[in-house]
Amino acid sequence: MIRLDTTTRTLQLFLAGSVTTSQLQVTVCYSDQTISTYNGATQLSVSNGTTAVTVCAAPASGAIRDIDLVNVLNTDTASATVTLQIFDSSTSTAYEQITVALSV
Repeated sequence: MIRLDTTTRTLQLFLAGSVTTSQLQVTVCYSDQTISTYNGATQLSVSNGTTAVTVCAAPASGAIRDIDLVNVLNTDTASATVTLQIFDSSTSTAYEQITVALSV
């Protein structure tokens, strides 16, 4: 599980290189918890080549966001190397790097 516990912390994704035909589709499912509520949600995104894209936004003030699922669908014509990073204000920390095969 990935936990975003400040209003400045997001989850980002970027690729090691350019895509051939199609950007990768990203689905992130998460739950936000405050003192009085617990709500789930989904954020949909697409990659943007080597530019980092926020695939899960920071939680609201007073909330903790637990990321339950990150799904990356590759409909491009070649495998893609994907890096997930936690970004906090101006500091990024690599979390995971994977190679995603074709999903078609």
